[in-house]
Amino acid sequence: MQNLTKLQTISFATMIILVSSCTSYTELVGKYESTGQYGVRSLWNRYVKKQISSSGSSIDLNTDSTFKHTTCGNILTGKWCVKEDTLLLFCESNKYAIDSFNQYGFNGKFMECSEKPDRYLVNGSRLVSLGSFGIGNFTSVDELTKVE
Repeated sequence: MQNLTKLQTISFATMIILVSSCTSYTELVGKYESTGQYGVRSLWNRYVKKQISSSGSSIDLNTDSTFKHTTCGNILTGKWCVKEDTLLLFCESNKYAIDSFNQYGFNGKFMECSEKPDRYLVNGSRLVSLGSFGIGNFTSVDELTKVE
């Protein structure tokens, strides 16, 4: 138990150092949504680049540097900042989107935050995920556009 406390302290200290070295950009404040890709671009990315884009996710960046990231499966909240051209999302809470899973878990498992921040490249009014994950032979890429 003492090792867990030390690990939590180190993780918290690392997060504080990273957040304090970041800048908050008020022009990024707002709501971003992924709309997916359709047509030729979708076909190109799927069959040539082996990428699948997500749809239905959103990120709300608030003026107090908090965020809410909603996907089809979970809702993450925490603090955000920008370092150079990269948006960093530091997760503090990760809940299932389906309430009963939060009470009982999904197959006995509960959602947890990653120790590393989620990273998005800031490209004008778009956010492009830098930490994609693999699905079979494909890579999932999250691209969101500012809507508010």
